[in-house]
Amino acid sequence: MDIFIYIGNGLTAPKDEIEDALDDMLQDRGEVTGGGGGNTGFNIDIETFDDDSSLIEEVKAVLKGFRVPIDASIVIDGQRFAVYDQEQ
Repeated sequence: MDIFIYIGNGLTAPKDEIEDALDDMLQDRGEVTGGGGGNTGFNIDIETFDDDSSLIEEVKAVLKGFRVPIDASIVIDGQRFAVYDQEQ
């Protein structure tokens, strides 16, 4: 399963620190495989070895720990998920 994370501008943490935290969380279930950046933000790509839908909440928790901007999102199989719930 491929997971794509999109984070807009306004983040104070370096991208590589987020990637390292995601790799640590994934352990042997997957790995950060790439990403990129530009004027409007950056993206991080993850490949998981199993289709484990519970990973989405774990990815969200890591991203929230870095206080990513409110417009950050996660895309899996073409479906976009907000990092933060509506009430936040």
